Formats: sequence, structure tokens, C-alpha cells
Amino acid sequence: MYRFLLPGPRCQLELVGLGVGRELSFQILGPSTEASFVEELICQHFGSLRVLPKSLFLFLVQDPWIGEFFQAPELVSGDLEAIDISLMPCFSDQPLGLKLVEAGVLDKNELDQLLLQYQSLSTQFRFGEFLRLNHRIPHGVIRFFLEPDFFQRQGFNQMPLGQRLCSLGLIENRDLISACQQEQDIGGALAETLINRGFISPVTANFFQAVYVDETGRVHLSESPV
Repeated sequence: MYRFLLPGPRCQLELVGLGVGRELSFQILGPSTEASFVEELICQHFGSLRVLPKSLFLFLVQDPWIGEFFQAPELVSGDLEAIDISLMPCFSDQPLGLKLVEAGVLDKNELDQLLLQYQSLSTQFRFGEFLRLNHRIPHGVIRFFLEPDFFQRQGFNQMPLGQRLCSLGLIENRDLISACQQEQDIGGALAETLINRGFISPVTANFFQAVYVDETGRVHLSESPV
């Protein structure tokens, strides 16, 4: 059995892993609001509460949103051997909120506010569902990170930047046509035109130029824009 304590200023959670095998099913014990919040973060990252104990402990150490509300986790029982704290998950394994920040769709403060709003609703909705209801983020962007295989089948990797942004709902088709016309009239790159006209941020332009979906439906960032 594995037991982790997650102490905080207002309460303490206990994560208990039971079962046999390398992956164990964890239960989160403590106040329902805080427990549901942590459960959602874990499920967004791993897909369920059945996870390798070492991976879960590492996640509790590294995740910035857990760090906002809780102190460092404590190992009460179980043997995790050596934990490499420097090991960071690749982009496709990051929580949805962090992906949106890296894509320039949200900034850190906006995500913090959304997570605070989400805590009271975490027993009713998953975080992605909450974001869809919030209407602050285009539904296409949320679907891209939750269902990237759908976009891979639609030929996302072969799309130019403008078509990608339209398919995600980040710009309207009329905005793309206008930007393309300006690009033809006075020159310059389409991304630069879209940025200068305030349609997207430089972070968003760079991200969606570089992002791609592999054949298994996982989102990655290439070293240079595609």
C-alpha cells in the first residue's frame, strides 16, 4: 500500500493506492472540494486515478496548480526508490491548462482564475467541459488538445497557419481573407500580419506554426515551425 499526504493551509488530503501490479488505483481522502480538484488534475494528466505510484508522486511534486494550494507531498508508506525530480513530462502529457498557457490562449493569471472558479464545480464537470461552458476559449482549441486525433485525420499537419487558425476558431475566415489581401498588397508574412492586426499573439502564432499531431494522436512541438 502507498500513502501520500498532501498538506495545505486549510486542509490535508491523503492519497491511498491499493491493489497489485505496477499501476495502482488511488483514492483521495479529504474535503470533497479539494479532493475533487486534485482528482481532476490527476485525471487530466494521466487519464484516470490508476497510475504508477512513482509517477503520481512526481506529478504532485511538479504540478504548479497543486503547488498553488498545497505544500510538498509527503511519502507515508511505500517504496518509490529514487525519484528524479528533474524529470519533466513531455508536452503531450501536460495538463490541459498548461497546454493552453503554452499555446498563448491563456496567460498564467487567467488560468489561475479559471482554476479557482472550477473548484466549486469540479464534482459536476471535467475541466475541459468547464472551459467549454465558460466560452472564453474557442471550442476548436479545447477539442484540439482533448481530441487531437480528430484533427490529425482532418490533415491538420499539412494545413498552412491561416487554415489551422480558422479550423481552431482562433480567427474568422473573413479575417484570414483580409490578412491575406494585405499580405499580397504590401508584403510580409501572414503570421506577422495577423499579429499586427491584433488577431493573434506572437506566442499563439509561433505555437501553432510549430505544433503537430503524430500518427498515434499525440500533440508535439517541432523544434522549428512547420
